[in-house]
Amino acid sequence: MKNSINKVSHSDQGSVIPFFVIMLIALLAFSGLALDGGYVFVQRARLQQVADSSALACVINPSTLPCPTSGGNIYPLTNPYNFTIAIQNPGDTSLCPNPSTQNKCASAKATTTWNTFLLGVVGINTVTLSATAIAGMTGQNPCMIALGTSGVGISVTGSGALTTVNCGIGVNQTGTSISNVGSGSITSNLIKVMGSVSNVGSGTISPTTLVTTPATDPFASEPIPAFTPPPPGTCTQSTLLSYSGGTNHTVPAGNYCGGVSNAGSGNITLNPGYYNGISTSGSASVTFNPGNYVIYGSGLSVVGSGPVSMGAGNYVIYGGGASFTGSGNVSGSNIVIYNSGSSTYPADSIDATGSGGFNLSAPTTGADAGMLVFQPASNTNAINIVGSSSSTLNGNIYAPSAAVNLTGSAGATLPIGNIISNNIVLTGSGTISVTNAYNPNTSSSKPSLLQ
Repeated sequence: MKNSINKVSHSDQGSVIPFFVIMLIALLAFSGLALDGGYVFVQRARLQQVADSSALACVINPSTLPCPTSGGNIYPLTNPYNFTIAIQNPGDTSLCPNPSTQNKCASAKATTTWNTFLLGVVGINTVTLSATAIAGMTGQNPCMIALGTSGVGISVTGSGALTTVNCGIGVNQTGTSISNVGSGSITSNLIKVMGSVSNVGSGTISPTTLVTTPATDPFASEPIPAFTPPPPGTCTQSTLLSYSGGTNHTVPAGNYCGGVSNAGSGNITLNPGYYNGISTSGSASVTFNPGNYVIYGSGLSVVGSGPVSMGAGNYVIYGGGASFTGSGNVSGSNIVIYNSGSSTYPADSIDATGSGGFNLSAPTTGADAGMLVFQPASNTNAINIVGSSSSTLNGNIYAPSAAVNLTGSAGATLPIGNIISNNIVLTGSGTISVTNAYNPNTSSSKPSLLQ
């Protein structure tokens, strides 16, 4: 009887061992699921982070660190985990979820594979995960607009470049919106046209989008500088105030109904007031002390070789236009140049075509903040600007019924706030860069993750 009992006990012990093995495997599987599953969650978050950063890097910094059409780990700083990266950057709207409002879209895919910790007991030895992101430019408010309905909206001739920074281009001409002849280029985040695009030669134009709604004028309600039309009621001097020779001269504030002329080598300093024409030539420097000026009749003509310093204030050109055609540098901060006229004093063009360069900045506060050079819709005379390698125009150029003609010399980069005009013509070999720095619409284009 005793031997029989012992045999039964050994049999029970043998059946328990497989049960414990099964339970141990199940426990390891559940532990592996918890441990490896948690790691999957962590890696998935890391992958998405890296994919987002890599896609944004292609959009945010395309000029100083170009993102190629396709590539791998282009921006290592965005990939601290050393994932495998695949970037696609066609530079157009082909990857954009909503190409009507998005452009310059790039995608990035981050992938990684690792050995599991405990799931190997159930045959899962490795896990591969990936995450994808698309980034692009959104909110493409135009900072360069051709408002006209006929003729050519934007014309580029030569080897120059016309670019915008974080903003778009709008062309309302329904015939030929853009014409590019030669080796020049037009580059923008988004170019919306209402007509055809002609590209002849080796030049390039960023992808354009055909639209049916014209771009609106962001400065249509821009207030003009406050002034009383000339002539003033009482003249400080009714005849021409003329200087020559090498003596320096200071013109006190007042109403100069005969105008002021300086043809000598002596420097001249002007003070605020009304001037029936200002003309300077020779090698003299010209200084406008801060304040408001109304220059009418024959307008403003600076043709000498001396520098021109414009103090802060409003410069109303009321007839005759303004001509800066000398070889001296023209500089000034917090200035507004308003070019107008009347039937008595017909408006004329603004010619900033001198060889000395222009360094002018608009005010950043006040009713006309950001407006550097502008004229009313009644003035159809062109604004002509030649940029040298030392020129900057920090402000907006606004001529809703006139052409803005830009000429850039070799090696020159001329930054401008916004250009809103009837049409835009670029010649020469320099670069004209519209910076959008003074856009009245605060929702200007910005890089954004799209998906």
